Amino acid sequence: HWIGIHLSKGTLAKGRNAAVLIAVSDRGNGIPSGELEHIFEPFVRGAEAVNRQVRGSGLGLSVVRALVKEHGGEVHVSSHLGQGTTFEVRLPALS
Repeated sequence: HWIGIHLSKGTLAKGRNAAVLIAVSDRGNGIPSGELEHIFEPFVRGAEAVNRQVRGSGLGLSVVRALVKEHGGEVHVSSHLGQGTTFEVRLPALS
């Protein structure tokens, strides 16, 4: 399984403050658009994970979002079926 990690400089999406961007990508099946809007909610698990009986509580991404927000950052996701998913964390940079 391929996983890519990319670090770069940028800005927060909701402002002009400098930010550190951390992107984590895979080349997996992707996340269906109907599920994408709910993946950061507590206890939400994708249909494929449930069907394949993949263990998990559905709390991981809600915890990630809460921690990133507590540090003044943002987390975003983009996904394309059959191509993979990218999660991007933007954290304020020290000046």
